This record gives sequence, C-alpha cells and structure tokens, in this order.
Amino acid sequence: MESVDKILSHLDAYLSLGKGRLGTMKALILGIISARTVNLKEVCSRFEHGVESSNYRKIQYFFQKQTLDDAEIIRFIMNHLFAPHEQVTLAIDRTDWAFGKTRHNLLCISVLYQETAIPLMVLPLERKGNSNCEQRMEILSTLLSVIPARKIKALLGDREFIGDEWFKILVENEIPFVMRVRNNMTIGFEGRTGQIKDLCLAQKPADYGIVHIGTQMLHLQTVKNSNDLVAVISHNVENGLALYKKRWGIETGFKCLKSNGFNLEDTHLIHADRIKTLVQICAVAMVFSFLAAYYANEKAPNIKKNTDIKSSPHSHMPDASS
Repeated sequence: MESVDKILSHLDAYLSLGKGRLGTMKALILGIISARTVNLKEVCSRFEHGVESSNYRKIQYFFQKQTLDDAEIIRFIMNHLFAPHEQVTLAIDRTDWAFGKTRHNLLCISVLYQETAIPLMVLPLERKGNSNCEQRMEILSTLLSVIPARKIKALLGDREFIGDEWFKILVENEIPFVMRVRNNMTIGFEGRTGQIKDLCLAQKPADYGIVHIGTQMLHLQTVKNSNDLVAVISHNVENGLALYKKRWGIETGFKCLKSNGFNLEDTHLIHADRIKTLVQICAVAMVFSFLAAYYANEKAPNIKKNTDIKSSPHSHMPDASS
C-alpha cells in the first residue's frame, strides 16, 4: 500500500485541482483499477472510505464540474514513463462505441509504451465517421505545446489520416510520420503518374524512395500481405514499413480501455466533455498500473523531473525513491 500511496502522491505535483477534487480523482483511479470497469456505481463500491451513496454523488459532481488540463495529463504520462531525452512513437486513431442511443466517437493521439498505447490527447467528435484536418490539428497543436517535435520519433496513422493538407501540416511542423495509404492513391514515380497498385508491383517488401504525392515529396514502401498491397508513406523516418507495424499497439491500448481492461463501454456518461475526462482518468490509471508493476517487482523507475517536457508551473515532481 505504501508504494501505491507514493505513486498517488505524484499527482499532487501535476494537477491543479483543489484538495477535495484531487482526493476524488485518486479514489477514482484506484476504484477503476480495482473494479476493472468505469461503471461508477461499481467503482464507488471499491472506495476505502465514505458511504457508497455519498461517494456516488461526489463522483457525479466531479464529472459535472471538473475538467482536466490536457497539458498537465500529458506531462504526467510522459515524465513517468520516458527518460528526459528519449524519443517516443505516437499513434493517431479513432475509437467509437455505442451506449443505448448514444454513440461516442473519439479522436486520440496516444504514445506507444510496452506493446500498448496510452492516450495523451482525446477529442470527442460531434458526429460519426472520420475526423477532418482541423480536428487533427486541434489536438496536435496542444500536444506540440508540451512535447517538442524533436522528441517525436514518428507519428503513425492508418488510411483515415491521409490528404495533402494533413501531410503538409506535419511536414511544416517537422513531425516525422508514417501513414498507411490506399493502394489506389495516385503518385508520381520515375516520370510516370498512376495508382500505387499499378506502378508498384513488387511481391516482396520494396522501397521506392521519394515519390510525388499531391504537393509533397514523400518516401514510399510497400509489402504484399496475403492478397492486399500494404503501402506506407513516410517523412524523416528510417524504415517506415517496419516502424508502422508498431501501430498495432494502439489497438491493444483501446482494448485496455475497453473489454480487456477498464470496460469503457460500461459508462453511463453521455456528455462529450465528461467522456473526455473519463478517458483521461483511465489513461492516468494505465500509468499507475505500469508503475505499480515496477514497484511490485522492486524495479521502481528512478523518476525525476523530465527537463525535455515543459514542467508544471505550480509544483515540482517528487522522486519515486524518496
């Protein structure tokens, strides 16, 4: 229990919440981890202190009134899991699910860690379907205000995250990226113009070098996967095809949030801002689970202030060994 309390105390240095709401969030984190569900009544039943009905009202009030600062959550996650100058691989994707007549559609940028992915930024979309470039830029700009582009090894994305405007934004912001593209995308290659599937016929993994895609010059690699031609384009990344395979971690991360972990589908929350807060709390709970495993194995990381991530203006993070 001492190690858990020690980890919980780290939140004090990052989140600009009052003492009462900070205590409520800590109880939520422990309750979600213990219950393996975000069903708030079940979570309340795991609280160590207080009457269950009173705790439930307290949690309802928390979600009604409290939002969490994106930058503070990002700093907490990054500073606890990564070394100061360690580069990180990010993945952008969407996840959605329905609860009754309410459908939740979330755009996420996650950081890959130990074969899974932890959400750093979440943007609830007001409609079903794909995100647009403005929405992607909205979460990207907040992310870059905390994580410098030089710390990003690559941003990975599937075939939803393509388009000349989007590629241009990533290049202008000096963000390395690997994106899977449709094999019917038109490219310029060796003086010819045509679809990838018609110009890139190699049966084995192939590197076609720099090709013309829209207004951008990007690196193209392909590989045959059963009867499907997988094509990825990259910018400022070595061996993008191999790195793209790591994108699977975001699917594992979504499973950790949902059926294989905290059962996010169990929530009765319907308001977009409250869903976002809940996902942020689950992300912090994932970090706590990793740290608790370190402590249990007597491998607690030497957690120190990460000078490569802008620190919280109101406090200083304690060392885990103290």
